[in-house]
Amino acid sequence: MTILTSCDSCVVRRSCPNYAMIVKRSVCLMVALTNVVQAVNLYCGKENCYEVLGLTRECSSKELKKAYRTLSVTHHPDRGGNTDDFIRIATAYETLRDAESRENYDYMLDHPDEYYQHVYRYYRTKAPKVNVTPIVIFMTTVISLCQWLYWSNRHNSAMKYALKNGTMRQKAKRTAIEQGRITEDGAKLSAQDESRILDEIILENLDLRGAYGKPSISDVLWVRLLISPYTFSKYVWWRANWYYRITILQQDYSEEDKIYLIQRNFNISAIKWSTLPEAEREKYIENGLWDKDNYAAFAKEREAELKEKYKGRYKQIKRWKKATGR
Repeated sequence: MTILTSCDSCVVRRSCPNYAMIVKRSVCLMVALTNVVQAVNLYCGKENCYEVLGLTRECSSKELKKAYRTLSVTHHPDRGGNTDDFIRIATAYETLRDAESRENYDYMLDHPDEYYQHVYRYYRTKAPKVNVTPIVIFMTTVISLCQWLYWSNRHNSAMKYALKNGTMRQKAKRTAIEQGRITEDGAKLSAQDESRILDEIILENLDLRGAYGKPSISDVLWVRLLISPYTFSKYVWWRANWYYRITILQQDYSEEDKIYLIQRNFNISAIKWSTLPEAEREKYIENGLWDKDNYAAFAKEREAELKEKYKGRYKQIKRWKKATGR
């Protein structure tokens, strides 16, 4: 196999495999970027800033100032000097007068091939010094507001869906009849009053949890950051207590310990656990699924049931359950 490449035209014969084409074009791109970076006029350009001022790299700050004052007077345009020469001298002095800029320039002289590093160092020193604290506060506030608005909108959307759901309205109507709030034929009530009563019953019995639950102010970023020391200390204490009780004293698992281990085995959060039906949660606890061996046997049995139930669609259903966390 023959490969013809050229960094000027990026020519690659069609007999080359795709990966070879990608490599060659990447090389051409890197060469082009290098040429662009080299073309950037950093510091004194192709000239040496020390030589422009008639100094060496070992010069002191006093010698630097003295040389600049002498040359600036001589080449000042108001005194008949050349403007371009005066700009060169001023640029050299501005480069070397600042300690950080001078250090970066010396580094460039010692490592001329590190083009991208020089560009970064150069523009970092040129960038204005900005206090990031107000920016962080502003961005944290914006994110917190967006979180709250998004969660509130999602919760309200779920409630609106529940209020319009036919099945839930039928259940609410049966409940209202049992409570005597409306009659079966809806007599003595307008459609608007009946709808209002049904809405009240639905909202009274509606239990939205998890992703569509009522948002809590303690979950927004600002509050999370403020209470993070407490959260961290609480976690450290919990880990230490767990190690002392379970590892050292070898005590039996408490009810909370069992629930935590079941959540870990199923890889679900505490919020997700709370949304499971109570009968399902009790079943997991009764089957001892906090134990890894019991969970492995349960998972194997459930997988066999899914294979039998869905047969040819098993892999598709498994991917769907993994993606949705079900």
